Amino acid sequence: MFKAFEEKMEEITSELGKLKMDVIELTETKQKGTGSEILGGYVHLYSGVSKDRRAERGVSILTKKKLKKEIMNWEAVNENITVNINHLGIKITALCVYAPSNDKVDFEKDQFYEKLNETLINIGTTREIILLGDINGHTGTKVNNQVVGPYEETRMKDNGERLIDLCKSHNLRIMNGYFKHKMIHKYTWEQHT
Repeated sequence: MFKAFEEKMEEITSELGKLKMDVIELTETKQKGTGSEILGGYVHLYSGVSKDRRAERGVSILTKKKLKKEIMNWEAVNENITVNINHLGIKITALCVYAPSNDKVDFEKDQFYEKLNETLINIGTTREIILLGDINGHTGTKVNNQVVGPYEETRMKDNGERLIDLCKSHNLRIMNGYFKHKMIHKYTWEQHT
């Protein structure tokens, strides 16, 4: 499996280079443990479940090597990552997260959002915060709202409500809803059992 992962990461870094992307976040990487490595032209920071567990979840942040000196530090928080960057004099913290899906038990979702809230509190208000990842939530649409924009899909689910509450309490916006998208980019396929 490790060889397949290496091959997939080579393919990803090659495509990112073609697209001239400086920073990218990946979810559901299923890589175990935490660490950093150089992959092609990128610094790869990753966090996943402990090595004694079945591979699941996990996140990665890939940053162009030219930006390596701007990464002040990073930390694995559960299977998620926080990265502190100073870019052009601006202090930025990027959080790379993978939230439990809506069909998970409330206890698991509560734990995730409590830890995310605690992490945001610890970051404080002196840094710009960018929350990246797969939140697994539908937030609906709102007009003239400080958190949710008018261009998201219309349905709302439990994780969406949790995310809105978290963003309100930390003065964050869910930027995806502030820009028009093609219909195909608004929806995720779901299988109902």
